[in-house]
Amino acid sequence: MHHNATAVVQTHNEFFRVVCGEDIPSNELQRMQSNISGLASSAHGLFDSGRCADYLLEKMHFYSDAHSWIDGMGRYDLSIGMRIHDAIAAILGGGLGVCVTHDARTHELASTMEIPWIDAADLSEALSCTRLQHIIRFDAARFDKARQHLTAAYQEVLKSSGLTLRQPEMLP
Repeated sequence: MHHNATAVVQTHNEFFRVVCGEDIPSNELQRMQSNISGLASSAHGLFDSGRCADYLLEKMHFYSDAHSWIDGMGRYDLSIGMRIHDAIAAILGGGLGVCVTHDARTHELASTMEIPWIDAADLSEALSCTRLQHIIRFDAARFDKARQHLTAAYQEVLKSSGLTLRQPEMLP
């Protein structure tokens, strides 16, 4: 099976600078290697740190605005990540965005918005797409209902603050 996967950089200034082709001082490269080693070890033996580093250097992307991020995520059927914004961008782009909930904050956000999520502790069980589909928590009807409820709540807060609302611009 062929996987066309990518890594989206959202933080870590060093990784961003690599994506932009900047020279990185050796002490920062050592710190990056340590981060990559930690990432590789948390992948339960799927990567050694050298393969993980090569993969990240080849596949990293950084989006500088929401429109390009949503458009970029639309190229993929599935996005799995630890940032709620990545899951939202994937959903808006037309794919399945799954948030890996790794703390109470991400769990609460994913649950409140009813977006697809998986607990980080269960991720090691999801080493195949078949297994993954059984442990992702998602209900499409609840997602639609939550989206309508949250939109109405946001609109009410904005209106009560004296703001005039206009229809949002539709993405292509």
